[in-house]
Amino acid sequence: MVLQFKRNHYNWGDSFFIYDENGNKQFKVKNFILLWNKKWEIRDLNKNVLATIKQEPKSIVKKKFYIMIGDQPVVTITRELSLIPKFFIEGVSWEVNGFMPTEHDMMQGSEIIYSLHDEGCRWCQGPTLRIADFVDPMITLGVALTMGFIFYAEEGKGGTNYL
Repeated sequence: MVLQFKRNHYNWGDSFFIYDENGNKQFKVKNFILLWNKKWEIRDLNKNVLATIKQEPKSIVKKKFYIMIGDQPVVTITRELSLIPKFFIEGVSWEVNGFMPTEHDMMQGSEIIYSLHDEGCRWCQGPTLRIADFVDPMITLGVALTMGFIFYAEEGKGGTNYL
């Protein structure tokens, strides 16, 4: 599966669309700012919730996010405070290869789970997410979005302009 993002459509409290490689809307990401935490819903175009990303209430030492299908958390991503970004991903045996918000791969052993790179898409002006055929696209999209939310929140950008 190949998905495209438009730049500057990744803001806390805003919603944005994710497109296929032909420029057709595929998913809507709806953001909610709650009192102590944040929540994002990945929805189809009929407004059905396909996956949810929830942030655990803020902690000084670590940030913890849950990617949920229905009411069940399937992946937990924890970012612990350190000079070099260190991520712990539970629920899947994936590891980050490189970490820039729009330039990284997620690996399982030597297999690429997803690749997020700026490929110069003219109409989208943002990165391309290439998801392997053998993984759940909602979990994978949730992980890719969460990694960007964590990165930009730590840079003091409030989650804006991830893509």
